[in-house]
Amino acid sequence: MTAVAFTAGIALERQRLGGKHGGGVQSDRAKSLRNSTDTISGGIRGGKAGSLASSSSPSWEDPWPRVFSEAEIEAVAVEAFQSPNPLIRRRAFDQLLGSLTAGNAQYMLGHLKENSVRGDQWRDFHYLWGMLDGKSAVEHASESEENDLSHALAGWASKYPDEAIAHLNTTADEDMGSFRYRQKVMVNGMANNDPARATDYVLQLADEGDERASQLFEVVTSAVLSNCDVDEAATWLDSTYGEWADRDPEGAGERISSMPRSPQRDAAISGFARQISYGDPGKAIEWANSIAEESARVEALTHAGQHLARRDRAAAEAWVASSGLPQEAQRAVLNPPQIRRR
Repeated sequence: MTAVAFTAGIALERQRLGGKHGGGVQSDRAKSLRNSTDTISGGIRGGKAGSLASSSSPSWEDPWPRVFSEAEIEAVAVEAFQSPNPLIRRRAFDQLLGSLTAGNAQYMLGHLKENSVRGDQWRDFHYLWGMLDGKSAVEHASESEENDLSHALAGWASKYPDEAIAHLNTTADEDMGSFRYRQKVMVNGMANNDPARATDYVLQLADEGDERASQLFEVVTSAVLSNCDVDEAATWLDSTYGEWADRDPEGAGERISSMPRSPQRDAAISGFARQISYGDPGKAIEWANSIAEESARVEALTHAGQHLARRDRAAAEAWVASSGLPQEAQRAVLNPPQIRRR
């Protein structure tokens, strides 16, 4: 299809709907929400989050700053849910989201229900409502029989994690199964937009002895591996798996073992081996040997070997001779730096 035919098709379709329903709302700035922000479908892509308005802003900022009237919402809803043209449906639905506010969310939701909206559109609406007015969105979803709670809570947690955490804590005395479900959804929402904040939350739970921390850490790990680019994921894994190994070495090791060979797996092993080398340099050497990238493997083996040398120099000498490490690394193993005492 040529560009001219494509444009003509859209124009004819809008004319047809306009004649039937009294005219649709015109907008040349309509874009795909997912393409313009990458936020609704899960927060960060390549580590960069979409920019959204604060909770005091009347609506989602770009690309449609003007809030629609109820009559305009009704007209655009016709295009979004009844047009046979999928491109018009997508553009019109994005216009609806662009005009969503805390004040008109219930009215707009009525149009979604009237048109039996499900799938991505249902998810995206509640996710954005959660971002704009998390408390109202989650309270509504809690009383609803529809599948909307997870989307609204994830949106709230992605934008205002501290508010979402505070709200979740008020439900801790309720049904434990419901609390655990909400907690997992909330952590996933945080991790999709701010892995560092989600990590801090989970590590705090681990420090408090919460038995669910390991499962929630897996939620954060999955989000990082899915949403971050290779370098950002590797940096996070290197740093965080060192901390996690200190709290749950068995769980961290099991998670790493399940990862396919990749730079991210190498980074996780580096952080893990670095941490356990203080208490078990032999085990750290075993893990370090499984790092695929040569320079990272040499660095991890050198670090673990130095801790072995401090504990048992004879064992370190026997190991390093058959380690295959470059001569410079072997010398570094047998001459570890002094550990400063505080």
